[in-house]
Amino acid sequence: MNSFKLEIVTPTEINEVENVSYARCPATDGSFGIMKGHREAVIALGVGEIKITEEGKDSYFATSGGVAEISKDKVQFLLETIEVAN
Repeated sequence: MNSFKLEIVTPTEINEVENVSYARCPATDGSFGIMKGHREAVIALGVGEIKITEEGKDSYFATSGGVAEISKDKVQFLLETIEVAN
């Protein structure tokens, strides 16, 4: 399976997305993408658009920034805010 689990955490809620094949995020110095097997990292997120591909369907969100924590088992976005953009 070429997917990973994504957890989106804000001060008011936690959402889990199970079958993510790709996520594109705004970093403080440009955008970056995450696929299964990405190197473990902690990356500062900037203001911008997050794209999540789940089971072939793209979803878009706006964020005011936060942190992406990429581990072997899952990816966590710890965000100040997130809004649906599509």
